[in-house]
Amino acid sequence: MTRTTNSDAPSASEPVCRGHRKELMSAALAIASAGSATLLAWPLTRWLGRGAGWPLAALYLLGALALIPPLSLAMMDEPVEIERIPWVPARDWTLDLFADPTGLFFAMLALLIGAIVLIYSTAYLPGRTGDHHGGAGGTGGPGERKPGEREPGERGRGDRGRGPTHYGFYQLMTLFTVSMLGLVLTDSLILLFVCWELTSLASFALIANSGRTAYAPSLRTLIVTFAGGLVLL
Repeated sequence: MTRTTNSDAPSASEPVCRGHRKELMSAALAIASAGSATLLAWPLTRWLGRGAGWPLAALYLLGALALIPPLSLAMMDEPVEIERIPWVPARDWTLDLFADPTGLFFAMLALLIGAIVLIYSTAYLPGRTGDHHGGAGGTGGPGERKPGEREPGERGRGDRGRGPTHYGFYQLMTLFTVSMLGLVLTDSLILLFVCWELTSLASFALIANSGRTAYAPSLRTLIVTFAGGLVLL
């Protein structure tokens, strides 16, 4: 597969360039959907609790739907245009978006798996006070909490930051996904490195969010991913 930029594409291939411009716009829409989920994760979690996974998953699925047409076109093995977005004009730094079949496939995979995780989390994560996993009645069911008993992942009264730990989960999960999309759809080395580091930090925080027993595994994950980033450079 060959690459062309939006400045050096030949005039004879103008219809193809317009088609690939649509691919880039669809890829940008997918990134925008995941970015919107990142911005809305915290207020939605404050409002809906663990149920925030449903609207966030809907945004992921919207982004995945936007990738279907460009993915089918990219599989035709035609020249793909690179969209260059000025970032720091003084140093000629640009954010390059490259919608090739491999990047589109992994972007689709990240959005679909992310949507599945978010939907599953609506039932798996601990609910608000008064929510029970064992049924609506709350009269001695197997999933009902006893008075004073904590659900898994729920902090006690004296713990710092009261409330279930999922208040940070959705924020970190959406940050991880949008960073992954930037990682697989960029043609810029700077943006590639930034997105790699963001995925590393999000992975570390997601694991550490499980509690004190997860601090050591999260630190090992951080070291491995940072080492991988240095090797990547």
